[in-house]
Amino acid sequence: MKRFHFTKANVFLFIIAVLMLIIGYFAMSQDDIFISPVLLIISYVVVIPLAIVLGYDKKD
Repeated sequence: MKRFHFTKANVFLFIIAVLMLIIGYFAMSQDDIFISPVLLIISYVVVIPLAIVLGYDKKD
């Protein structure tokens, strides 16, 4: 069974994603209808999956 090995780059991207989520939800609470959905979608669809998959070694 393969295991994920998280590197500093993975942790850095995950922290960036969490910060983007916090800013996105804060902007949503301030009734910002443009930047909050953009930040949330980019964070959930791009940055978090990239933080998980980046550095995954497919070698056996």
